[in-house]
Amino acid sequence: MKLFSKLNAVIVAAGMALGMTAGAASAQSTSVFLGFDAAEDSYTLFGGAVRALNGDINSDGVVLRFAAAYGQYEYDTTAVAGGKVDIDGSSANVMLGYQWVGGSTITALYLGVDYQNNDLSPADPSNSTSGDEFGGKASSRFSQQGHPCRAQA
Repeated sequence: MKLFSKLNAVIVAAGMALGMTAGAASAQSTSVFLGFDAAEDSYTLFGGAVRALNGDINSDGVVLRFAAAYGQYEYDTTAVAGGKVDIDGSSANVMLGYQWVGGSTITALYLGVDYQNNDLSPADPSNSTSGDEFGGKASSRFSQQGHPCRAQA
């Protein structure tokens, strides 16, 4: 049940991102992204939106980026009885940035605020990431149309 409440929070956050981009904005002003990562003993669901404040996502200009994620993973440690800690983690961030569009490539730099929450079960006294935390965030993006994050030589 805890998984579904966390997934619901990610869906609501993504809905807020989409709502933030609604209104007079055209389809060309906003880019939405969704994804899923999985590995042994872990998974993450993420999504968000980037909105060009000039109304054209395919041109240079100031952009607003929102993203949210939820995931679960576990790790082994001698710091707790049973030797295993399960973590439910969620995060959300809002960033203002600038993007440069040239041909089929997009390069962007972002600065903003980030919120993270990590619930550890059982509590691990050697892990300082437990609980809620706000902070600053810097990020960048490079993509080539049809080949995200892949540069050509």
